Amino acid sequence: MQIEKLQYTARAHFVLFLAAIISTSTATVFAQQSPISTAAPTTTGKTAIRPSRPQTLYGIADSPVGLAAWLLDHNDADGQPAATVAAALNRTTSTTGELTRDEILDNITLYWLTNTGVSASRLYWEYKGGFFNAKGVSIPVAVSVFPGEQYEAPRSWTERAYPKLIYYNKLDRGGHFAAWEQPQLFATELRAAFKSLRQANATVSAR
Repeated sequence: MQIEKLQYTARAHFVLFLAAIISTSTATVFAQQSPISTAAPTTTGKTAIRPSRPQTLYGIADSPVGLAAWLLDHNDADGQPAATVAAALNRTTSTTGELTRDEILDNITLYWLTNTGVSASRLYWEYKGGFFNAKGVSIPVAVSVFPGEQYEAPRSWTERAYPKLIYYNKLDRGGHFAAWEQPQLFATELRAAFKSLRQANATVSAR
């Protein structure tokens, strides 16, 4: 979704890892890995077309109903993020940050009015890295783990994938669309995550 793109680089690649890089196999790790194994067979349709042939989706630029169907269908049945979107369609208000029907419709409308339903998928085509094979990343990395995500990345995986981990925190709410569902919480996490880098830059500038 449109809002998802804003948090893409800040979230997606910070929490997805390949199980093959893990040599330990505790019950906790297996439990956290399970949602990925469950979702993978059912999400291949959408995840296959976006990085390979995004322009073939041109039909959704001609039909608001087609566009809505594309944005609403995340192919993962009762898992995340489909469950979050499906629940929002039956919710008119929320005092705790869950998405509502109007917010879902607003998002679809934003795509329709800007005619970006097709071009938004090119992000997946242009990105040539792997989604589940991050390891040995040399730059400073911050990880915020949201409970409503497809799985919760354990710290042991995170440290192996990102040797320069500067921040790790598990949240009590939020999910796959964290920046959309919990914008204030997401912004707070970003500030906390990179606080040490800001302070270091400030020290260098003062010299």
